[in-house]
Amino acid sequence: MSTTGGGGGASEVGETSSSAVAGAGDGGDGLASSITGASVTRGGGGGGGNYLTRPVGAAGAGGGGIGGNASSTAAAGTANTGGGGGGESDGSNSTGAAGGSGIVIARYSPTLEAATGGTITSVGNYKIHTFTSSGTFTIPADKRVPIQYLVIAGGGGGGGRYYGGGGGAGGYRTSVLDEASGGGASAEGTLSCAAGSYTVTIGAGGNGGGAAVQGSDGANSVFGSITSTGGGGGAYYGQAGSAGGSGGGGSSSSGAGGAGTSNQGFAGGPAGGGGYGAGGGGGASEVGAGPSGSNAGSAGGDGLASIISGSSVTRGGGGGGGSRYGTQGGAGGSGGGGAGASDQSSPATQATAGTANTGGGGGGADHSATPTGAAGGSGVVIVRYKYK
Repeated sequence: MSTTGGGGGASEVGETSSSAVAGAGDGGDGLASSITGASVTRGGGGGGGNYLTRPVGAAGAGGGGIGGNASSTAAAGTANTGGGGGGESDGSNSTGAAGGSGIVIARYSPTLEAATGGTITSVGNYKIHTFTSSGTFTIPADKRVPIQYLVIAGGGGGGGRYYGGGGGAGGYRTSVLDEASGGGASAEGTLSCAAGSYTVTIGAGGNGGGAAVQGSDGANSVFGSITSTGGGGGAYYGQAGSAGGSGGGGSSSSGAGGAGTSNQGFAGGPAGGGGYGAGGGGGASEVGAGPSGSNAGSAGGDGLASIISGSSVTRGGGGGGGSRYGTQGGAGGSGGGGAGASDQSSPATQATAGTANTGGGGGGADHSATPTGAAGGSGVVIVRYKYK
């Protein structure tokens, strides 16, 4: 009766033996890896079985099972090592042992210490690049990393005299987990960005309209393949607000609010309702207010909060609508929206601009004291990724 050989291992051939008196062959040894942080040997071969009570083959290092004979049972390979099972004899223990299950371990290093562009800060496990002006985000060679982003376009300018509608907020798009994009949309998918350069464009806010002039639309903001649409300009006397990322507010007794862009922002508020107060510009989180039913201006829609920069900041508020004859202008929406002008004798107040780098809409002009609407706020692009 001849003995059996050991199973091959990841690092060597299984041992052989030609004599029934001699021991069976040992299993070949496996290989060590430190992929998990500590050295672990896997992939050992199973030992050969033997006749009667003669010596059995030893298990290969790395999860191999020992061989069996008539008086001992072969051992299975260790789970999740890929170790071979031990062989058996032709006696009462005639069934060989099972092999061990395999395993897959993947690791990666998301470190991007050499990524460049914008103002770079670190919060917790995240590296954050903030762009308040146009530039380039560059990932070094041989790197790929999941990127979360916030891209906000420039806000629309407030409408001019008479009764200027508030400017709409710039389009608001984000992929930050558990946050929302504008217009009631969920966060978008994280970008898997390969090595290379990504264009970053920061949209300027639109100019406020002069007497009988519509406010200008804000400019688009861009991060690579992601584009957010500029906010719509506010209307002047009797006109509708312009469509945009969020729409501009309508003017006077009949002007409709401009439409917002799907997944970016809401519509501007209409004017009317029995008064001449202008509608507020749409915000990232809600429609601009209006009609007021009076000569007072309506408030701009509120923006959305994001923690992408490490603390909660609200951006994307719509501009307030302008007023008529001794009444109050509409408040700007939270998140950088400018207030509408107040046509009050004591005191009359001018429309205020949207806050820079929030995409806030500009406030609308009033009936007489302030003929010009205010500018929208510029946009912003913020990207972040885990670096440790």
